[in-house]
Amino acid sequence: MISLFNRNSEAKENLKKVYEEKGFYCEEYVQAYLATRKKITSDDHFTLCELYIGMERYEDAQKELLSVHARSIMDDMTTGQLCLCKMSLFTETGAYKDASDLYGERVRFLDVFFKNPVRSRAAGDYYYYASVISTLMGLEDKLDIYIRRLREWCDIFPKNRILLSITETAVLFVKKDEKAGEALAECRQTILDFSGFKYEWERDNYLKKLERTARLKDASIG
Repeated sequence: MISLFNRNSEAKENLKKVYEEKGFYCEEYVQAYLATRKKITSDDHFTLCELYIGMERYEDAQKELLSVHARSIMDDMTTGQLCLCKMSLFTETGAYKDASDLYGERVRFLDVFFKNPVRSRAAGDYYYYASVISTLMGLEDKLDIYIRRLREWCDIFPKNRILLSITETAVLFVKKDEKAGEALAECRQTILDFSGFKYEWERDNYLKKLERTARLKDASIG
């Protein structure tokens, strides 16, 4: 028991070390994370899916979702995580029709689910993807709600306020707005100038997410 405990402690220390040096989105973090797990659960599959999406390893992300054991009646937490992972994967891979279909089926549940303070840390990602998808669907009223909720979320997590600027830039690209390129340049400069990051990889992650918004200029659900 002592040796097993020590090995697990070492694995967690290594995970922390990789996190501080390289962040989430790298193979070293994936391997360090797996080394801390005795048994892979559905939550782990969701975590790995998120990591792979951030690394743009979309086939690996899909494999993690397929590894989630379906239940006849899934609990709300599993349903919420699964929907967010699918929305993320569909949007990032250009499967906008699939993303909009899923959103249309689950929007009532997801809006309530992510408004719950217990899920507040993940809500920012939901509001980003929901903003993109509702814009694609021409749902301006829903977009206004998500932008407002994202602003409120940023008040709680001010360090992540840049996500609001990235979301607004993404929406401009979806709308084919001629100001999208200018907004992207301004947001990029904001990220470069921001002094509140604890780790430099945080800046890199935001820059990569911002650059991916330009792909949305060709987005369509037609």
